[in-house]
Amino acid sequence: MRQAGILLVLAALIAPTAALAHGKPGSHGGQMLLAGSHRFELIAKETTFEIYISSLKKEPITDLSTVTGSATIHSNNDKRTDDVALAANGDHLEGKANLNALSPAEIHVKITVGGTQATMAFEYPPD
Repeated sequence: MRQAGILLVLAALIAPTAALAHGKPGSHGGQMLLAGSHRFELIAKETTFEIYISSLKKEPITDLSTVTGSATIHSNNDKRTDDVALAANGDHLEGKANLNALSPAEIHVKITVGGTQATMAFEYPPD
């Protein structure tokens, strides 16, 4: 019984940073996820993917000086896992990976914005 209580408390602490799917495409046409106090939009291209960040009020976060992130891509076909660094590129984060070679895949992303970490998973190709 005590273990169940501890698990419940841990789940409550983790829940605010977990991603929730958003049904509509983002302003850049990508997949949207809500995690913590931000919206994250992933645009997947053949050899790169971009992540745009905005507040819950849809105000873009363009100052990425306090934003860090990484991604892990899990290929569903060959069970391959690739770690990808995310770097600021103008008003978004960018990762380089040959997504077509890994398709279908899940892109697991960890991003820290102003000291708060959010984790999320995107599908490639999107449904």
